[in-house]
Amino acid sequence: MRLWNLLRAKIGFVQRRTPLLLAVLFSLFLGCAQTQPPDIYGLWRTKTDEGRIVLLELRSDGTYVRTASQDDVTFVSKGKWRIENRQIVFQEEREQVGPYSGDSQARIEVPFDVQQGALVLKPGTEFEERYLLIQ
Repeated sequence: MRLWNLLRAKIGFVQRRTPLLLAVLFSLFLGCAQTQPPDIYGLWRTKTDEGRIVLLELRSDGTYVRTASQDDVTFVSKGKWRIENRQIVFQEEREQVGPYSGDSQARIEVPFDVQQGALVLKPGTEFEERYLLIQ
């Protein structure tokens, strides 16, 4: 009988605490599952080893403009972007090279990181691009 009372008391304790425990666990799960992407909106600039100046504007509405200039030639790419699995996915919709422009359907997935205030595309590779926020 004493064992039965002890067991019943423990079960009652668990039953009274179960809703609270479930609420705490659920909150922790949601907090971990919904991590926010880094704030990378703005106008970024880099200069390549070849001397090309590249501007990358990532807008909060999910659109982007990338402009690369070297000598007298300017390349402009426009479209939509989003973060997916620690990559920036660019969905190019329009491109322009010098005076020529046209529609585009390119999808480009680029690994990225934010390091010491710099946006780093393709980090740790020989093609790494380090952009500084200018606006």
